[in-house]
Amino acid sequence: MQFFIAPAGSNVSYIQGVFNERKINPALSYHHLKGVGNHTANLRHTPIDDQCIKIYFEKFLEIIILNWHYKLRINVDPDDHRYTQYGPDWEVSQKEAWKKFGDKWEIRAVVRWLYSIYNDVIYGEKINPPGNNFNGCCLYEGFESAQKEFAKFGVNYTQDQFQAWQDSQKIILLVWKNMCKPNFVDNFKYDFEKGVYIGLHGIQNKITEEQAWESYIK
Repeated sequence: MQFFIAPAGSNVSYIQGVFNERKINPALSYHHLKGVGNHTANLRHTPIDDQCIKIYFEKFLEIIILNWHYKLRINVDPDDHRYTQYGPDWEVSQKEAWKKFGDKWEIRAVVRWLYSIYNDVIYGEKINPPGNNFNGCCLYEGFESAQKEFAKFGVNYTQDQFQAWQDSQKIILLVWKNMCKPNFVDNFKYDFEKGVYIGLHGIQNKITEEQAWESYIK
């Protein structure tokens, strides 16, 4: 069976479900699918063999953070005890780490998170043979891109499957789309969304993390 190397928030459960031909009913997250737990979030995992598949991102890294918060904090299944502590544990640690920012601690924490992953080349690096690589951006590039990526592994990914996935992710995709809008930060519902927005615009404008933060609070 394939062993996936993928960051949390990369749609690894969904992708693994497609690989394993599971019956997939539309849902925001797919942690509940049977047979999709064979993966690690350690992007430096070793040893690498021919069953290893790394989900890499050369762009769109902000989607990892949006997925993480929506699927492990906002809409986590309370009965899925494998995942219920991730959100609370993150909140406790980050609120303490960024306490000097008062009620804006969450926004500031996510700005740091986004800058950190954009500056970490491991997210976009591919693993060497005999390992394999899957482009995590393909689902956000459109059906043809996703179909071609799955086809590399002999998986027949259909338009209906893609449309069902896209419909299930509408809440996150809409937020992601709004990241492109100018002067939109205060229109987001959640502070983590604001943090992603501030960080993303800072990165796109080639300014430092601190400059991005100062431009927000001034």
